[in-house]
Amino acid sequence: MRAVLLRLLCKIKAKAFILLFLSTNVFGNIVDHYISDVTPNSFTVIFTSTDPIVFPSLKVYEDDSGITEVSVSYKTISNSLQHQNGIAILRLLSLPSSTNFYFQFTDDVNSANYYPITGLPSVSTLPNSVNSSISDLNGNDLIKLDVYRPEQIASLEGAVVLLSLPQSSLHPVTSLVGGNDFAYVDANNLLQSNSSIHTLSEGQNIEVKVLRGRLCAGSVDHLQVFYRKHGEDLEEGVQVNLAQHCNAVDTVCDDQINVLDVQFALNAINSTPSECRFSEDLDVVQDDQINVLDIQQILNFF
Repeated sequence: MRAVLLRLLCKIKAKAFILLFLSTNVFGNIVDHYISDVTPNSFTVIFTSTDPIVFPSLKVYEDDSGITEVSVSYKTISNSLQHQNGIAILRLLSLPSSTNFYFQFTDDVNSANYYPITGLPSVSTLPNSVNSSISDLNGNDLIKLDVYRPEQIASLEGAVVLLSLPQSSLHPVTSLVGGNDFAYVDANNLLQSNSSIHTLSEGQNIEVKVLRGRLCAGSVDHLQVFYRKHGEDLEEGVQVNLAQHCNAVDTVCDDQINVLDVQFALNAINSTPSECRFSEDLDVVQDDQINVLDIQQILNFF
C-alpha cells in the first residue's frame, strides 16, 4: 500500500504540482475565517480555532493597515456549544451601505491578541436595494439539510452550514445545526452584487460547506445533495431533490480536477466512517474507506 501511494505521489510531482493544504490563515490558535450573510447594512464573520473560544471579539477599520478603527455594533450569534467547539460567529449591524471594511478578530478579548496582524481581510457592504425583505423567510426557498457525524448517526449539533451559489452570489449564507440534526438555510439571503435576491431553481449549481470545528478537528465537509422545501409547513412541505453540483472526483467542489482534490483526499487517507476525517464525498470508489483507490480515481481525471 505504501509503495503504491508513493508512486502516485511521484505521478503528481511529475505534473509539476506542489501539494497545498486547504487550511489557510493560521494565526496562533485561529485556523480559518469566513465572511457570510452580507447585506447593504450588515455582514457576518465566522472564525474557527483549535481550542475552545473564550470570548470572541472584533475590531473594524477603514484601512487595510488597521490604523483608523471604526466604531461598529455587533452581536455574538454563536453560543457556548459553538464556542466549546472552537467556532465563533459575530454579526455586524447598522453599517453604511456600499462601504469597505477591514477587520481583525480574537478568540479571547482579554488577551488583546487580534488576528491577523497583517493582511487584514475585508468585505464591502452591498448597495441599497429596492428589496425590503432580505431578512424574511420564504418557504419556497428554505432549504432543509440533514447534518450528522461521519457515521451518519450521531448529531452534529453546533456545527455551522455555509451555503452559496458559486457562479453568482458574492457570499454564502449561514445556518446553525440544531439539536434535531437539521439546519434550515434561507436562500433569500443569497444576494447578488446589486442586492437583488436569488431564487433557487432545480439544477442550479449550489455548494454547501459544513464547519464541524473541534467536533471533528480539521474537517470541512462539502455536502452535495440536499433538498429544497416548498410550502409554509417546513416539516410536511413537498421536497425536490436538487442536482448534484460536483463530480465525485472534484472533492474540493471547484469545477476542476487538480492537486487540491488529491490533497483533500490525502488529508483523510486510511479513514473509515467511524472517524471524523472520513467524508462520504471523499470515498470516490464508495467502499467505506478512503485509500489509494480513491486517490487513483481522482488522478485518472487530472
